[in-house]
Amino acid sequence: MASPHGSCPPRSYTTFEPSGLTPGWHGGVEADRLLAGGADTAEVARQLGVSEQTYFRWRNQFGGLKAEDAKELKKLRAENQRLKRLLADAELDKDMLREVAKGEF
Repeated sequence: MASPHGSCPPRSYTTFEPSGLTPGWHGGVEADRLLAGGADTAEVARQLGVSEQTYFRWRNQFGGLKAEDAKELKKLRAENQRLKRLLADAELDKDMLREVAKGEF
């Protein structure tokens, strides 16, 4: 099946790829420039190499964020994931100790 974006295969983007994909994404600089030049949203999405749905999702998520805010959000989300993993590991350790204490190993 051919990609709607040319010869490249379809691609899933993670939440924070807009900042890496287009240097001025935060604040919509690149998208705003294209829109001001008369391009419609379908053309803007095509220029950015994403679907319209992805463009609108990114716009809703990051439209008002500055680059520093997005970096801080990314850092906080990574820390949150790390803490969730630590908690899950601790819960597994507790369960294992309970089983050992009961003699059910």
